[in-house]
Amino acid sequence: MKRKLLTLALCAALALCALPMAAFAEGKDLNDSGAWITDRTEPENFAVENGRISFGVAEQPGADSWYGWQGRKAYTEAGPSSYWKVSYTMDVTETMTSTDKVNASVWVQVDKEGGNGAASQQDTVDWAIVQFINDGGAKWQAWNSTGSGSWADLAGVSAAPGSYTIEVEFFNGTLTQYVNGAKVNSYTLSETKTAPAALIAQGRSYGAAFEVSLGVPAVATTASALTANSAEELQAAVNAVADGGTVTLGADISLAAPVQVPAGKTVIVNGGGHGIALTAAGAAFNESASVEGLKAGTSLTVNNVSFTGHTAGQADHAVVVGSQGGVNVALNGCSFTNMYDAVYCNQVTDAAAPVSTVTISGCTFSNVAHSYGVDDGATAGARVDKHAFALSGNTGEPAPETFAVAEVDGVGYTSLEAAVAAAASSASKTVTLRCDVALDKMLTIDADGLVLDLNGKTITASDAFQSSYPNDSHLINIGSETATVTGVTVKNGTVRTTAANKHAVNVYKSAQVTLKDLTLDHTTASTGAPLVVNSSSVKVEGKLDLKLGSKSWYGINVDGKYGAAGLDFAAGSAVTMTGREGLPVITTGNNGSVTGAEAAGLQDNGDGTFGFKPAPESPDEPSGNGGSAPAATPAPAPVLDSTPKTGAVSLSLLPLAGFGFAALGTVSRKRR
Repeated sequence: MKRKLLTLALCAALALCALPMAAFAEGKDLNDSGAWITDRTEPENFAVENGRISFGVAEQPGADSWYGWQGRKAYTEAGPSSYWKVSYTMDVTETMTSTDKVNASVWVQVDKEGGNGAASQQDTVDWAIVQFINDGGAKWQAWNSTGSGSWADLAGVSAAPGSYTIEVEFFNGTLTQYVNGAKVNSYTLSETKTAPAALIAQGRSYGAAFEVSLGVPAVATTASALTANSAEELQAAVNAVADGGTVTLGADISLAAPVQVPAGKTVIVNGGGHGIALTAAGAAFNESASVEGLKAGTSLTVNNVSFTGHTAGQADHAVVVGSQGGVNVALNGCSFTNMYDAVYCNQVTDAAAPVSTVTISGCTFSNVAHSYGVDDGATAGARVDKHAFALSGNTGEPAPETFAVAEVDGVGYTSLEAAVAAAASSASKTVTLRCDVALDKMLTIDADGLVLDLNGKTITASDAFQSSYPNDSHLINIGSETATVTGVTVKNGTVRTTAANKHAVNVYKSAQVTLKDLTLDHTTASTGAPLVVNSSSVKVEGKLDLKLGSKSWYGINVDGKYGAAGLDFAAGSAVTMTGREGLPVITTGNNGSVTGAEAAGLQDNGDGTFGFKPAPESPDEPSGNGGSAPAATPAPAPVLDSTPKTGAVSLSLLPLAGFGFAALGTVSRKRR
C-alpha cells in the first residue's frame, strides 16, 4: 500500500492548504455542493448542478507536484462492506486532448474497518484512481498503490473526445476498474471488507487552464448481480447483492460452514452449471446468528444447483428455515445427493407468526432420507399451521418428515392421547388427525364437548396394543365411570380394529354423542361389535359404514343396562354393513331405543333388532310375446346358528334381495 503517498498527501492538505478541521465534516448528499470541501488547492471555480460537477483548473506552469492538484473532496459515509461500486462519467473535451500537461480524475479513498474516521486516513489502505492525462499524448492511467505508488498506462482504451463512464468496483478483497464497461485493471487488497470513504474530484495542469465536467459519483454498496467462485465469495455475494438480486456460481463450491443469508433479504442463487458440496455436517444456507434458520422476511430461491452432502449417511440439509415464520424458499431444478433433506423447518410456536412457504419443483433426489422435514410437534407448542409445502415434478422424491399426528387449535402433538388431553381445555375443543394413528392402548374421551375429527384418516391398534381386560381393549371409549360425558363428536374417518380389540367404538354413560361420516371396521377384531351404545344417547349423522368380521356379534348394540340408551339417526343419514350378512344391524336390550332408523334405510324387525329395509319390488315387465315374466323360484330359507354369545339361539332367516337375510322369531340380548 502506498503509505508514503498517504502521508505526503495528508501533510500537504493540512500544512499547505491550512484547512480548519471543521472542513472535514462528513457530507451525506453528493449532489449538494456544500458536501464538497477543498482538497489540496481550491480550483478556480466549482459547482454542482443538475447531477454534474464542473470546475476550472488554473494554469500552473512548472507545478508538476502532488500539491498542484486542484479540486474538492466529499465524504460518502459508506461503511465497510464486502461489496461497493463508485461510478461516474467524465467528459474528455477537445481542449483536454489538444492541451499538453493536463489531467483529471476522481480519487476513491479506500478505508478498511476501523474507528479512526475517514478524515484521518489512518484506516486508508488504497487509492483507487482512473485518470485521464495528456502528457505528450492523451491516454488513461490507473494508480498502482504497491510500494510508493506509480501510474500504469491502460492499453487499448480510447482517449478521444467524448463522455466516458468510469466504474471502480470492490468485491471481497478484489478491486476492479472499468472504462465504458470494459475491464481495464484489477488487483487484490489485503482486506475483504472496505469502504469508499471519500471521493476527490480534481484536475492538474502544469500547462494551460482547462475545465473539468463530471457526473456526480454514485456510490452503491449492493449489486443486482454477482458471481461467486469460492465459499468466501458466495458468502460475500449473498451479503452484498441487492435485495432481489442474483448470485451466480462461477465454479463448484465446497462449504465447510453454511452460507448465512441476511435476515429479511430476498436472494436468488443460480447454479450456472455448478454445485455446492458440503464438507461438514450442517446446511448449505442458514442464518444461525441466534436461533438456527432463515429469519422472517427472508426469501431464498435456488435454481439449478447440485447439492451433495458430506457423507452417504444422509446428514445434511440444503436449507434450514427458522422459527419466526414468514420465510419463502424455492428450490427449482436442483439435485440433492447424500442429504438428509432438501429443506428442514424448525418449530414455530407463535400463533401470530406469518406462514413460511417451501416450494420444491423439478428436482432430483438420490440417497436422500426426506424431501423436507418440519418440526410440527416434536418441540412442545410447535404449530402445524405455519408451514406450507408445494412439491411438483420431482424425481426420486422421498416422503417428508413430520412429527405431529394430531393438532389442537394449530398446535401439533406427537401422540393422539396428548392431543385429546390438551383439547379438553382448548378454545375449540377439537382434535384433528394429520395422519393415520396406531394406538398402543384404548383411547378414552371423557371431556364434555370434545370433537375428534379423523380428517379422512384411520385410527387402528398398533402391534404393541395392550389391555388388562376385555373392556379396556376397545379402540375408542367415550365416557367415564365418574360422570356423564356430554356432547362428544367423532367424525370423518375410519376406526379399524385388530385382533387385539373388542369394540371399535364403545359409548358408555354419555349423552348427546354424535358420530358422523364414519367407517367402523371390525373385520379382524377378536370379539365384540363395531359400535356399542351403553346407557348413552348417540346420534348418527351422514354415513355410517359397518364392516363385520367372523367374530363380530352384530353391527350395533343399544343397551340401557345402567340407564337410558338411545340411538337416533338424523335426516340424511345412511347405514351400510358388510361382512356378516346374517347378523342384525342393530340389537337392543334393557329398553334401548332407536329412532330415525327408517330414514337411514333400516327397519324394525319387531324383536329388538333392526335390519335393512327390503328393496322395493319392481313391477312385472312384459315379455317379448306380451306375456308376464315367469316368477322367480324362491330360494329355501337357510337356518343360521348365530351363537357368538352365551346361550344358543337358532334363527330362521329369509333371503332379501340384495340385503342378506331377515330374521324370524326372537333374538336374545347379545353381549356388550
